[in-house]
Amino acid sequence: MKKAYPIAKKAGDKYQKVQKEIVGLSEPEKKARMKTLEDELYKEYEPIIKKMSLQTGKVLLKLIDRETGQNSYHRW
Repeated sequence: MKKAYPIAKKAGDKYQKVQKEIVGLSEPEKKARMKTLEDELYKEYEPIIKKMSLQTGKVLLKLIDRETGQNSYHRW
């Protein structure tokens, strides 16, 4: 929980920020922006996430779901 919560909080904040940014964009522009964000998050948190246990990863996904208000299987 100590490792997962800060990551989930930052991911939720970035998600809310991006949702505000993509309001007026077309569908291809939205996908490109989301892909860029995904790449940024992956580069930033890859070393931390790779060291997590499976159980901590599951907790992280649940926390991100709560922060964003969407489940992990929902795509834009």
